[in-house]
Amino acid sequence: MSFRNLLLCTTLFSTLVARSFAQEQVHLSLTGIETEMHVSWAESTGTCSSTGTVTYTPLNAVNSQYTQTVSGKSYLYKTGMATPICLWDATMTDLQLNTPYTYTLSNGNRLTDITFNFTSAPDNQRSGGKIYAVYSDLGMMNDISLSQIVTEGTSGMYDMILHSGDYAYDLGTSYGVRGNDFMNALQPAVATVPYIGAPGNHEHAMNFSQYKSRFYAYSTLAKNSQSTNMMYYSFNDDLVHFTSIDTEMYHYCNGTATLCNEQVQTQLDWLEADLAAVDRSKTPWIIVLGHKQGWMDSIGKANWTVIANILDKYKVDLYLLGHQHNYQRTLPFFPDGTAEECYNDDYSIYTDCTAMVSIVVGSPGCREQISKGSAPASVSAKLILAYGFAKLQIHNSSHMHFTWEEIAATEDKVTGKLTRRVDAESDDLWIIKNSH
Repeated sequence: MSFRNLLLCTTLFSTLVARSFAQEQVHLSLTGIETEMHVSWAESTGTCSSTGTVTYTPLNAVNSQYTQTVSGKSYLYKTGMATPICLWDATMTDLQLNTPYTYTLSNGNRLTDITFNFTSAPDNQRSGGKIYAVYSDLGMMNDISLSQIVTEGTSGMYDMILHSGDYAYDLGTSYGVRGNDFMNALQPAVATVPYIGAPGNHEHAMNFSQYKSRFYAYSTLAKNSQSTNMMYYSFNDDLVHFTSIDTEMYHYCNGTATLCNEQVQTQLDWLEADLAAVDRSKTPWIIVLGHKQGWMDSIGKANWTVIANILDKYKVDLYLLGHQHNYQRTLPFFPDGTAEECYNDDYSIYTDCTAMVSIVVGSPGCREQISKGSAPASVSAKLILAYGFAKLQIHNSSHMHFTWEEIAATEDKVTGKLTRRVDAESDDLWIIKNSH
């Protein structure tokens, strides 16, 4: 064996040993209760440790009386995996509001403890309002935006990350190794801010088994929003009521036609009840996450129109979606496809609109590259065939600011410094509502 091959084998063995003796794939989620934060993690030892705990304390606590410890629940996930992974979930409770916390994951003597920080809800101390990173369709190959998402997320630029379906391309690829690598790549960011999502068509394998297992935390959000299915749920975050829906049940349903129709109707009934219960005096903005819209494949215009009518009835402000691997923004438009004329000349400001705005954020980068599918021309305000992701800032009850930037930079060959290209594309939108 050559020295180079020996070195590669030794490095690989060392990496596998290191990965086997540390928690990984750590990510936070909300529960729908302000004084709680859910944390999920994995151990790749092929079995589950006998214990798993989370110890957490306010970052600036002067003594240990504020330190709390909760036990996690484990599940050995084997379906389609090359090596089973143990998935852990725990909920940190009785949190003080708007407080920085430190938390440590421990699996006894089996794994090295690992520590992260987060800030408890509603975490509305940022000047100018909370900021959300927004994207869909992010893969591990051609992952153009991944580095920037993680770097900015780790540096505290976001309060939450929103992912509208299609993860890793795919979570189950290479017998689950792709999903492990994807969650580990995101860990520096999503271990410090909540990671909120919706299912896409690339999660459909084995009845969405990978998605349901890796993001089991969403079952708590579902329960606390009166949903009987973790594939759709809602929660409040400061000034926003977020609702995440499942657009994939129209195409990927394991059951008889009668059963599938019942599942569709159950989500529709829940969606109507959820939106009807929103108190706009407390959460004036309503934002919905989903993967597809009626002009896209495998959901159907008729099916989407039923959903759209509910969203229109309760005056949803914004629908964030993906599936098409590009960036596009619509004019505010009604379910019948009619655009509402409530915008300025360059479509950069929407004022006191009653119709919903839809934004496709499907081009952070994946193996399938850029696609050209677009919304009907009559409602299209912007279409960019380039890689990038978005940021959404909720300034107050009347002003929302949405920006998208292409990941486009030149590198200084001496210093390695990246400088944004002057010709990089971008989009900028203000949504202003003086009443909701």
